[in-house]
Amino acid sequence: MLRIAVSLADEPGFYLDGKFGVRLESDLVIVSAETRFDWGARPYLCFAYTTPVPFCRELVDMSLLSPTEVRWIDNFHAECRNVLTKELFAQAARAAGDSEAAQSEDVKRSIEWVIKATEPLCAATHMG
Repeated sequence: MLRIAVSLADEPGFYLDGKFGVRLESDLVIVSAETRFDWGARPYLCFAYTTPVPFCRELVDMSLLSPTEVRWIDNFHAECRNVLTKELFAQAARAAGDSEAAQSEDVKRSIEWVIKATEPLCAATHMG
């Protein structure tokens, strides 16, 4: 039964037999949704992503997305950027106390990758 605090995985994928496959796996938890509607004592439910990993831009076909879907991906990527950069900056602060410059360089490269991977999609060309 689906209820608040239940965790599950969303694993949409495409597989071309004998050629390749792609799966975009995300872990989710069910939370209470904030809506303008009322269902008595029972809240509306929605999913919250617990895996802050951006979608691979090369796999996104903008011609198949509605403006609402583009906004959803952009919002998801913004949340990924927020969560991941906060953690990476915390790692950089911990590494600053160490003498290991290589670890600090890894964090810097990771932050650069996160920023690039979470840039908003090119929505202007899709939305006309």
